[in-house]
Amino acid sequence: MPFWPEIFFSRQQRLETIVLCGLCLGLLFFIVLPKQNEHSSALSVNLENYQTEIEEITKVDSWTAAELKPFNPNFITDYRAYVLKLPSDAVERLNRFRESGQWINSAEQFQSVTQISDELLSQLEPLFVFPKWTQKQTRESGFIPESKSDLNTATSEQLEMVYGIGPTRAKQIINYRDGTLGGFAALFELKGITGLPEDVIAEVGKRFEVKTPRKIVTFDAQTVDVDQLVTIPFIDYELAYKIVEQRSLYGGSLSKDILEKIENFPLNKIEIILLYLDVPNQ
Repeated sequence: MPFWPEIFFSRQQRLETIVLCGLCLGLLFFIVLPKQNEHSSALSVNLENYQTEIEEITKVDSWTAAELKPFNPNFITDYRAYVLKLPSDAVERLNRFRESGQWINSAEQFQSVTQISDELLSQLEPLFVFPKWTQKQTRESGFIPESKSDLNTATSEQLEMVYGIGPTRAKQIINYRDGTLGGFAALFELKGITGLPEDVIAEVGKRFEVKTPRKIVTFDAQTVDVDQLVTIPFIDYELAYKIVEQRSLYGGSLSKDILEKIENFPLNKIEIILLYLDVPNQ
């Protein structure tokens, strides 16, 4: 009786099975594995290509920064603005300023017109080159426009050219001028706008003046009563009674010095209040 039962193949069948398995392994080695290697090589090549592209991009940016040369900030092309990373609204302000026939004569004025940040200005200032005659004028007299515009006709775009004034602040000024006052009577009435800093008002004064002041009905400071006083900006009934009382203490006389002595009087608004009062020695 044979050692292997018939169910486990004959000798010839076992031999054929071994040969078949060997052929399968051979096909796997010579066909499948080379394709995997090719795929890995292709993947490696693609990664190398991507790395090369990244290096080229980085190289171009570095080259651009290295090739920047000093320039006159009055003439900035779109490409240079892109390289300098100037905000689009800053470029628009500069273009409007130049279209009005004015020139940038200093780094400070460039910032005032474009409203760029101090950090960006510090990066750009070493590249600025101005004609010598403009530098002499700037040192001697500072920035003074040829002629000031009328604050009562100023547009939002014109106001935004002032350092410290953006679209929101410009709209606030125009609404106060046209809606609340009906036109400015004096430049210092800007002090009546909530949150408007003194230094920004000073910057406005460099570009604007009140050429067409509104007419104001004034009251005689020696006879004005409480009901008339409360019609004046920044005077409420409590303050109006204090003013009348203080006037009585000084024998019916009312002056700027007397007003300043009143408790809780809005001293920063006194110029505006005096527009409505005929006060001696004003």
